[in-house]
Amino acid sequence: INGKKSAAAFSAAGQAMAELGVAGCIGAACVQQNLLTPDIIRALSKTAFSILLPMFLTTSILKTVATYGLSITSLSVPLLAIAHSFILFQLSKYILLPLFGIQEENDDGSTSFDRSAAVCCSWGNSGVVPLIFAEALFRESGDPTLIAKSYAQISLFLVGWSPFFWSFGRNVLIGDTDDGTINVNNSILTEAEQKKIKVQQRLKSLKRLFPPPVIGVVIGLIIAISPLQHLFISTKTATSATPMANAPLGVVYNGVQNLGRAANPLALLVLTSSLALGAKKRGDSMNTSFKKQQQQRRRQRRQQRRRQR
Repeated sequence: INGKKSAAAFSAAGQAMAELGVAGCIGAACVQQNLLTPDIIRALSKTAFSILLPMFLTTSILKTVATYGLSITSLSVPLLAIAHSFILFQLSKYILLPLFGIQEENDDGSTSFDRSAAVCCSWGNSGVVPLIFAEALFRESGDPTLIAKSYAQISLFLVGWSPFFWSFGRNVLIGDTDDGTINVNNSILTEAEQKKIKVQQRLKSLKRLFPPPVIGVVIGLIIAISPLQHLFISTKTATSATPMANAPLGVVYNGVQNLGRAANPLALLVLTSSLALGAKKRGDSMNTSFKKQQQQRRRQRRQQRRRQR
């Protein structure tokens, strides 16, 4: 029995990797044929991150919590996300990066750990990629509750991961740039204007800590644990294909859910096309450098011939 389960797990993982490979080929083909330009990819990324992904996470966690409830184990997932990223950061900073000699040079000539490498090792892409893998792994499992529960756990993981990344991770990456002074166009500001700017800065920092996907998760949780859930989803039919059958605002839930379903495919297309675009730019840069080297060698040969004559 264990052998069959292991074989099934490896088969599902292999199928997920194969699907990602096919998606990568499609993204590369679109970039190669100029169907997806950097501006288009940027617009699609913003649409998926700011609109579709929050809708998907809201409806997913709302349906899961309303159906299965919210346990203490689930509430500990955000804390585990913070601990996971912090432990990986410490391991990367003090073990992995020194082991491989990955350092960066400071302005004063000294060396320290590579900030960007440490951040990439510690946080990675924990927003879109897990959702893509979860769908590929559990789509044909025969148990529809597996994929729903996996979406809910990923959503709760983002509640802890995203604020920690945009606070601690951002500070690691770019340093603490806030020195407490306020200077706008080198003009002297009044006390009222300084207070206004401080409030704007606080709001901007708060907005950075809670990006749209986290806001979507929080909204879904608030609705799910409050009496408002009965307006959008009926607990009597929550396990059916149409959980909004007896809900007064079920049509709103259904509309948001339909739009949110486009989040994973669009995010996958953005991810693969972005990788293909980066590879294309690097290839073009290498070709340009190679051509310049060839031209320089031709010039040197011509100069040698002229000198010989």
